[in-house]
Amino acid sequence: MPDKIPELFVYKQSYKARNIPSTAVLNQKHLIYIATRPGVMCNPECGFGLWGKLPGMVSSQNINDLRLARKEIGAASADHTLYRAVLSVDKQTAQQYDLYNRETWQSLVNTKISVIQREMRIKPDNFRWVASMHYKKRHPHVHIIFWDAGKEPRTEYIPKERFEEMSERIRTTLSRAVYYAEELKAAQGEQTDAAAAARLQLKALLKEANLADALNLDHVKQCQLDDLGQRLAELARKLPATGRLKYKLLPDAYKAELNAYLDLVMNLPDFAKLEQKYASLVEEVSRMYGNDAGQSEVFQEKAHVKLYTDLGNEVLKSLKEYAMQLEGQEPPQTIQELCRVTQFTAQQILRENPGFRQLLSLLPKTRTPTSELMKDRAIKKLVDQLTQELAKDIRVRPKAEGYAKAASTDDKASAKERKDSAYHALYQAMNAVIVDTMRKEMGYERQQNRDMAMMSLLRLFRSGSQSKNQAQSQRDLQREKYRNLSETAKRDLRKKRQQEGNWSMEF
Repeated sequence: MPDKIPELFVYKQSYKARNIPSTAVLNQKHLIYIATRPGVMCNPECGFGLWGKLPGMVSSQNINDLRLARKEIGAASADHTLYRAVLSVDKQTAQQYDLYNRETWQSLVNTKISVIQREMRIKPDNFRWVASMHYKKRHPHVHIIFWDAGKEPRTEYIPKERFEEMSERIRTTLSRAVYYAEELKAAQGEQTDAAAAARLQLKALLKEANLADALNLDHVKQCQLDDLGQRLAELARKLPATGRLKYKLLPDAYKAELNAYLDLVMNLPDFAKLEQKYASLVEEVSRMYGNDAGQSEVFQEKAHVKLYTDLGNEVLKSLKEYAMQLEGQEPPQTIQELCRVTQFTAQQILRENPGFRQLLSLLPKTRTPTSELMKDRAIKKLVDQLTQELAKDIRVRPKAEGYAKAASTDDKASAKERKDSAYHALYQAMNAVIVDTMRKEMGYERQQNRDMAMMSLLRLFRSGSQSKNQAQSQRDLQREKYRNLSETAKRDLRKKRQQEGNWSMEF
């Protein structure tokens, strides 16, 4: 793109001093002139052309009540300076950028009039204006009347040097908006594609998925996978049990942990490239909008937050699935504390036991669900035997009995009932410790976390199955064809489908 763009617009501005008695009437006459003179491009609903943002309006819109507009201009003239501006282009520019069209002008003014508001140092909430477009073959143009509706007094006169600088910035902003319109549209499209490639990461990896587009896991070190897997497991265990699982609604502490995980993901080579492309496109779009350094920084920050919000929501879907898997592997909440109290001692005893080494020799090298392992009679028999031995071991029982006594809230239970309850809890805890220890010794937990991390990364680079994408593309194509049909063709098509009873296709 060129560093210097041509100046496409002429900008003029004037005003009538508010201390002159005739100013209010002259401003009203000027309004009638710009709204009704020959060549004005009229509103669809009335015989004059006017749009803008008068007092009481939330946003700009067509103004179809000329009396109301005239009344507002008269009332504003009593206490405020009303400025008159003209934006015009030559014949060649008008032909090239469709500026003989009122809709083009109206869209341009609505989106870029804030540059006049900023240059005139008017607060956005106090900025009021009306505009109309006049068709002239040699120089189509737009008239604008604007003022500061605030209560603070302001100086009417603008020094020549500041006015020239202000006019230059207004012309440049408008020229940039028109000149870069097509490039901006294309860049926004690329930005959307890049964002989609980043945030459609975690869709379920379907059997018919196109793996050629997946993340190259050769670029990810094993230690990185282990770290990511461990963090995912922690996030899954801490997943909020209440409320909607939406990124924006997460508790601050949990969101910080999720962001830390996303930071690690985005540091991986393939993801870093994707994020850099996204950031460069955001920067390009911001530059085309004419944002200054401060505005560009805000623009970039919003884009970053949007990216992390989309990624975070997709990660939460994976974490929900992972948390459901962990629920079936971990002991009940009431036993988990007892496991923690006795785990260190129990693991030391296990590693000295020949039966535990025999158990490990029976286990498969690759990760297998505990429920499947227990179907093997030899494995189940050894686990039950080790559980009984641990539960009876003098080094473990005092810890368990002391914990059970402290945790008991049933004052009516007899000493024997409390003792039996403590032994039953101890038996469950020792069983859970054995299962947990054997899985760790075999590397099952590490394998599971690593598999979860790999699946998460793969999902971060997936956009769904080929068949799903092709079906969606076909639907989009049909909708596009339908939109391009004439109204008569649309009616004929609807009639045909009605006769065929086919109303399943939505447009």
